[in-house]
Amino acid sequence: MEGQAGQGVLVTPDAVALDLDVATVGSRGIAYLLDLALLLSVLLLLLLVQAAFTDGTWVTTGLGAAVGLVLAFAWQFGYPIALETLWRGRTLGKAAMGLRVVTVEGAPVGLRHAAIRAATGTFELLATSGLVASASSFVSPRGQRLGDLAAGTVVVRERRLAPPPVALDFRPPPGAEAWVATVDVSRIGPREYALLRDTVRRLPELTPPARATTADALASVLVPRITPLPPPGAPSEAVLQALAAAVQRRGTGPGKTGVGR
Repeated sequence: MEGQAGQGVLVTPDAVALDLDVATVGSRGIAYLLDLALLLSVLLLLLLVQAAFTDGTWVTTGLGAAVGLVLAFAWQFGYPIALETLWRGRTLGKAAMGLRVVTVEGAPVGLRHAAIRAATGTFELLATSGLVASASSFVSPRGQRLGDLAAGTVVVRERRLAPPPVALDFRPPPGAEAWVATVDVSRIGPREYALLRDTVRRLPELTPPARATTADALASVLVPRITPLPPPGAPSEAVLQALAAAVQRRGTGPGKTGVGR
């Protein structure tokens, strides 16, 4: 029940723009309900314990009221403040929804930010059943509820990590091993190799005419940078494959920089 969909552009004190994916009202509402479900689970567990080991009368006595007040205080203040401070802006509900609280500068929140958000949540989320928080979030360009505005925070979606990159292993075409072992590719720098690597990797996806044209065009740029020249009549695609293998071999050799990786 907190937030608005869309991209939020934040600017750091060093004038660096941060493009952050602002959390939606729905995702924040679900995160809040998940945290509430955790509290209800604790209450249910206490009821089961008292039913198993006591006569159950303490629930209607002063002890039961005291336990209820302690749990309510811990849920509204202790739980969100502790987790958002120690877990880099997340509660269990937010973590389940892939959300995180950050400052408007994009930095992790601290104790002060979490305390302000929790204090204002008593009014925004509890006293008004989330209506004030939802209205504020819809009005705010960054999807901020009043607690976020007071604390200088915003709730964003965490960037999902991409799968780890798979290393490309370029091998010389059959019959070109000797030339690859002797060719000097020192004039093919990181930018040229990046273009070479991507071209070799994507050539099989092209139609035959486009494949030949692309290979010829790149070979005409790279071949003048190498010595010795490839064997006469060697197909451009085979030359590119051999050059990719040669650069990769140079980059992974002893004392090299790893440009071919």
